[in-house]
Amino acid sequence: MKKQIVCCTAAILLAAGGLGALPDGTLGTAIAASAAAYEDFEYSVDGDTVTITEYKGKGGDVVIPSEIDGKKVTAIGEFAFEGTDLTSVTIPDTVTSIGWEAFRYCGSLKSVTIPDSVTEFGWEAFKGCSSLKSVTLPDSVKTISTEMFMDCGSLESVTVSDSVTSIENEAFAGCGSLKSVTIGKGVTELAVDAFHGCSNLTDIKVDANNTTYCSIDGVIYSKDITALVLCPSGKTSIDIPDGVTSIDSYAFKNSQILKSVSIPKSVTDIGEEAFCDCPSLRSVTLPASVRNIGEYALGYVTETYDCEDHYFLSEDFVLYCHPGAGERYAKKNKISCKPGDGETSVLSDNPETGVEAPLGALALATVASLAVLEMIAGKRKNKTD
Repeated sequence: MKKQIVCCTAAILLAAGGLGALPDGTLGTAIAASAAAYEDFEYSVDGDTVTITEYKGKGGDVVIPSEIDGKKVTAIGEFAFEGTDLTSVTIPDTVTSIGWEAFRYCGSLKSVTIPDSVTEFGWEAFKGCSSLKSVTLPDSVKTISTEMFMDCGSLESVTVSDSVTSIENEAFAGCGSLKSVTIGKGVTELAVDAFHGCSNLTDIKVDANNTTYCSIDGVIYSKDITALVLCPSGKTSIDIPDGVTSIDSYAFKNSQILKSVSIPKSVTDIGEEAFCDCPSLRSVTLPASVRNIGEYALGYVTETYDCEDHYFLSEDFVLYCHPGAGERYAKKNKISCKPGDGETSVLSDNPETGVEAPLGALALATVASLAVLEMIAGKRKNKTD
């Protein structure tokens, strides 16, 4: 079977110094000179251990042998089952590692039995297994690796065990059927793009005993509730609690249907790309408390080609803000800017249309003087035009 690695992965490998220097948490299983075949499997031998290097069978329900020629099968190598017609696979308890892209694009794979002996998964191990509805990872697993379950379109729920400490980049990205996630107490490192593109994901729960993160109404915050870390892509609206001072980078990125957010006046920092790729947000109203705004945080959408993200301003996007960070951001990025009104909402509809817009936004569509701003803020609340 001819093997190919996507250009982005190849670029990562080159940056890491070639195939001889793989990033931490990935597997580099070299095929030994003693490669051989056993039934439907090709394998290599290293001392007293065997690595399955390629599957040649017709698919269906497959049981991987625990021994070949009296030697233990301890690893499943890179690409070993990639693109094959498996419907289920049972991995023996002699296996400790599963290599890069080992089961990638096994579109018929519905179930996987993974023993407690497995401690390590390579990148993209189950990427594109579009029929996989559920998978149980053993307590021996500490890391859910980069793109491990990316584009597994049938996954509906995920429970991350207490043993897992790290969920890496895009681990579950593009899982369009995923509706709920439960994260155990052990996770201390969570990639902000771990669930990007999960358009039906509305609820992420974090174990109350987790010391790094917590969840409120399905949204992940830092344990002390001062930073909003990650908002599920399926949310249409969210009220951020008072006391939150920062919205982390990428926190709302790729929230395709997000229509409104209530930003408290305690927020001072908005990280890079925080609201990038949120096409339903047609305007943002910032409180005067905001002091720092990261690159591409507001009003941008992206397209990826040549293995790079390219940024474009959303059509007709409007930023309502006060003099200071918001105004500077708008001018730098050539975004339509109008005076802020002290409201703390982010809306999906253009306030100039009058649809779902707050009172302040409607008034500020036609006025700009400080006197009128003060009236709208409360001195003359009956003034609406």
